Amino acid sequence: MEGQNSLNSVTQPSEVPMASAEGTLGGRLSVQSISNLTNKTEYSLFLALSSLNDSQLEMFGEELFLEGGRLKIVIILKDCKSLYQSNQYLMREIITQWLQEDETGDKSWGHFLDIVERFLEKNSADLGDRKTNKLQKYCSDIRIGRGGELAVQLSPLLGRNISSVPKWHSWESIAEL
Repeated sequence: MEGQNSLNSVTQPSEVPMASAEGTLGGRLSVQSISNLTNKTEYSLFLALSSLNDSQLEMFGEELFLEGGRLKIVIILKDCKSLYQSNQYLMREIITQWLQEDETGDKSWGHFLDIVERFLEKNSADLGDRKTNKLQKYCSDIRIGRGGELAVQLSPLLGRNISSVPKWHSWESIAEL
């Protein structure tokens, strides 16, 4: 009986635990996790961020690092370019510097995606619609895949009893809508 009651109940949004506190979205970001070839979406986000030009990287650095972000990116760019490193190596260095900067700060996937989304919001005109939309889609797909904000918003619907979902009886009733 107890299991049956839980199927009929609808979870209220206030009762839903924060995904970033419980799920993998709250897990610590690492250079290996973002540049991992086994997760296509996370790797695509990494490659898209790696394709930013120098001025876009500096703007990203302003969002990523709390203090002196643009200067930190300029230094990383100079060091990596003097060694003729690839764009992927450069992005790995940027993420490594961010992870090492403040050990007490939030270095979770959720926080990193928040930073990327804030960067996109502020710099969409410079990035262009195509690149902005692509990066936003990667962020949203990663949030869903890691049990983030969209999955949390949908969770009350998942707890609903299937018999309470309206059923269509004919194509005519659909056409009337």
